[in-house]
Amino acid sequence: MSALGLWAENSVVNYLLRGVAPTVPSAWYIALYTSNPTYLDVGTEVSFTGGTNYSRMPITFSAPSSGSLSNTGEIDFPIAGQIWGNITYAAIRDDPTTGHLLFYGALVVPRYIGQGDQLKFLVGNVVCMVS
Repeated sequence: MSALGLWAENSVVNYLLRGVAPTVPSAWYIALYTSNPTYLDVGTEVSFTGGTNYSRMPITFSAPSSGSLSNTGEIDFPIAGQIWGNITYAAIRDDPTTGHLLFYGALVVPRYIGQGDQLKFLVGNVVCMVS
């Protein structure tokens, strides 16, 4: 993921050029999208309702190296209770259900998740960097 959400962009600029420190999240979550969330946070996230069994998953990161970092643990999403659709984007957010969009990016290989399927990200497969 190499794009920052608008809240994250404003936080960085505000901190670096005005000395106003943002509130740092206490936890991070990965969210799945069937359309581009864009920096305005307007994409279509998989639905939390209707028996989908979808939830954002907690994610932890390594220390940065050369301007990027990656997930330190395997991420196993719940088994889909209903069709989630064609997952084309993922995002890092600061809340399990609402909150701010921090990073987002397209999946290298989109995945169709049907009822009974499970999406997993192996260690090191979720990479965040500022380009």
